[in-house]
Amino acid sequence: MTRSAWIFTGLGAVSVIVVLGAIDLSPRVESDFFFSRDDPQLRTSVEIERRFPSPPEIIMRVEGPDVEAATYVAAIRTLTADLREVQGLTGVYSITTEDASPSPLWSRLLLTPGQATNLVLLTDDSDPEVLVPRIEAVVRRMQTAELDVKMSGVPYVVELIRRSLFRDLVVFSLAALAVFGLVIGAVYRDGRIVLGTMTACVMACALTISTAHVLGIAIGLLTANIATIVFVLTLSHMVFITSNWQRSLPSVEPGGPDPVHQAVRLTAWPSFWCMFTTLSGFLSLLVASARPLR
Repeated sequence: MTRSAWIFTGLGAVSVIVVLGAIDLSPRVESDFFFSRDDPQLRTSVEIERRFPSPPEIIMRVEGPDVEAATYVAAIRTLTADLREVQGLTGVYSITTEDASPSPLWSRLLLTPGQATNLVLLTDDSDPEVLVPRIEAVVRRMQTAELDVKMSGVPYVVELIRRSLFRDLVVFSLAALAVFGLVIGAVYRDGRIVLGTMTACVMACALTISTAHVLGIAIGLLTANIATIVFVLTLSHMVFITSNWQRSLPSVEPGGPDPVHQAVRLTAWPSFWCMFTTLSGFLSLLVASARPLR
């Protein structure tokens, strides 16, 4: 490869390293994602929360062979004590901390039909990405063949959504790199073209993520696959410019125009209008009523 090709490839590698090392790629799920801030139902909910503040809760359901057995009660007591040591939990309530049977409130919260009871976990403002793994570590220590523990609640669901989005981000990005790399290789049968095309696509993804980070746009539910989208959009332009370059080679004459410059010239104007129409389509979402699209 030429010196410029090595420099270009090196820049691509550096851009990837910078993005992976300096930018948080973990998707964020905001509490008001599904509603606009001026939505009447959300405003009512916020007003109720302001008047009657309550911490986010995680409900833990523990199923066993016999909820009245001494071994089950002992396991609940141990689980309750371990959870109270978890940083980020402000309160843990179970059948070992409250006398649930005579209480209309606790009987509804802690007792369930079947061989199971609930634990109510009150949380502070800790990030679910940090808090939930701490709780899961305690659950793994207690989980046995006879003791089945399941969780629910806003912080837990938010963390599950974040994990799913991050997995999609990694899987789809790697799949796009592998699949399209093989396709470009099969079409052009030239390692230099494959390397150049993949490097250009990767750099476009890195620059997009970096620009979004600078603008304060976090990766969320609708932008988790932004890298894959940019990769595919860039790939189409690279295919056109490579094809124009190949068509320009047979007509090269001594002292004539450089085929690379000629390919860029032929591709630049159509690519500009493609960029303009794509940008216009995305900008039109600014007038959408759904906040996530904006």
